[in-house]
Amino acid sequence: MRTILIFLGLLVTISCTNSTKKFINQEKQIPEKQKFKVRLNNYLKSQQIKIDSLVTINHPGLSKDENGQIIKPDGVSDKGKPYYYSSRKKGARITINADKVNTGGDLNLNLNGEEIQVGVWDKGGILKTHRDFIDPAKGVSVIETPGEFETGEIYDAHPTMVTSVIINQGFTSFTDYDVKGVAPKLSKLIYYDWNLDILEIASELEENPDFIVSNHSYGQSLFDENGLFQHEPEDIGIYTELCSILDDLHNQYPYYLYVEAAGNEGNKTYDGAYAPYYDQLISVTNSKNNLAVGSISEFSSLETTPSSFSQTGPTMFGRIKPEITALGEQVITTGWNDDDENVNYNNPPDDEYYLVNGTSFSAPAVTGGIALLQQFNKKKFDEYLLSSTIKALICHTATDVESWFNVNSGDYKSIIGPDPKTGYGIMNIEKAIEVLQKDVTDSNTILEFDLNEGENYSIIFQTDSSSEDLVTTLCWNDPYGDFRENIVPLINDIDLRISNENDIYYPWMLDQSNYAAEAITGDNIVDNLEKIELKNPSGSYIIKVSHKGTLKGGSQKVSLVITGSGNLTLGIEHININSVFDVNIFYQKDNSILKFNSLTPDLK
Repeated sequence: MRTILIFLGLLVTISCTNSTKKFINQEKQIPEKQKFKVRLNNYLKSQQIKIDSLVTINHPGLSKDENGQIIKPDGVSDKGKPYYYSSRKKGARITINADKVNTGGDLNLNLNGEEIQVGVWDKGGILKTHRDFIDPAKGVSVIETPGEFETGEIYDAHPTMVTSVIINQGFTSFTDYDVKGVAPKLSKLIYYDWNLDILEIASELEENPDFIVSNHSYGQSLFDENGLFQHEPEDIGIYTELCSILDDLHNQYPYYLYVEAAGNEGNKTYDGAYAPYYDQLISVTNSKNNLAVGSISEFSSLETTPSSFSQTGPTMFGRIKPEITALGEQVITTGWNDDDENVNYNNPPDDEYYLVNGTSFSAPAVTGGIALLQQFNKKKFDEYLLSSTIKALICHTATDVESWFNVNSGDYKSIIGPDPKTGYGIMNIEKAIEVLQKDVTDSNTILEFDLNEGENYSIIFQTDSSSEDLVTTLCWNDPYGDFRENIVPLINDIDLRISNENDIYYPWMLDQSNYAAEAITGDNIVDNLEKIELKNPSGSYIIKVSHKGTLKGGSQKVSLVITGSGNLTLGIEHININSVFDVNIFYQKDNSILKFNSLTPDLK
């Protein structure tokens, strides 16, 4: 039986070499990891003390069940208020072009997530035995539930629905809906309840080097169950202690990426917001090194609009969040209707499917897509990509949502480039894989390297006769900041520039005087992801990565993605800066010489 239910940078030294693909010092930073563990444990102990204290005094912000018993909160905010997680419940394979790389797809790559592990943290237990979670070759569930969660109580369909977007085997077919998951052949999907999620993630990372991405379709709500705004306006978009811990985690484990749903209260606003229906992100969504995912709704192949419920950034400093979107409306998942009073949670249905809405379902589509990207790279190079590389690649190849109908204002709005509603656009797995394929033959396409303090990293791009855009994207896992100050948007401010003899080109950034306006280009001092798009390039260009001030730790791992029609044949690596002047270096393809042209100070 199967059923479907409806729910809603003066050169001193130059090393001229052909750039190798990657040259990262991968020594384990054991002392730093020990410091992180101590910090995390101290945080968790502090949280428990705060929770117990609030329960003891019967804090008015605590929720109670139908019998008047206090429901233990999931945490306490930096200002001492209790908070509870809510599901991002309200995308999927075809919208992000994952079907083009899956078995039977146009690219003939047969990427289905084999040999890749993904983690999902969510609400309570999960129905491991749903028919679409069973590996047909082994006859057992693809899902692993460690320890106590083997018998975790199921009391909500949400985790089953979320997980299905990633791993559904696609046994059932419907005329109008694609049930198959984005990465249905994962070697393992690790599922945990959302309690103690950061501690459990850290434990998995320490023990399992193949654990590289996790999905989190939950978070704090802006409004309570009565529709009342339950925060102070100044608390929205800020960098919290938990944000700093999550950023620290990403630096301790640089191949891991935490993917989070942006939230479903985008069609609500509050007094004190930067602008109506903006400034809606809270808690770990405002971290620098994670990946926040919004939702879009496809009405037709010609018209795409962000979902009205998808929460909008930016963060306090005008950082672009969310960074990416995927389909989150009318997504078909495994699951059941939680509002059906006849549901038996001791034996929930294992053959039902449900239509759902929410960033809860756009996030796992992106998570599954990341698994496919990592799978391709692992097959070709026998290594994973840095999480900063994954973020750069996703945003580099995203399909920009250039205009959309704003249901909140009732009109169409033109938004070219990144924006705080859809980020850099819709995830495009097909295009991302094509960039990875190019990197197999041209090792200058994707670069991962250590930028040392006082150095530039430059590479020459020589265009050919084509008019294809030159696009470069830079990303790095920025060191965690001091959550108590909230005055320094970046700890290591890395800069991306493209220049020729006449001009310097700058990355996208939000207009700091009007976040709701179209994005502009300039010196971006808030985002740890910078993207430059150069239309109709002609001649030689220098792509340069440099930094401002000092670098915490003396160096910073960075990721750089470069695409365009031309040659990236000469790498100029680690250029030492001992002067206030820069030099442009041009590669003359005809006679293979280097030309050095000093830049005047006003061009810096």
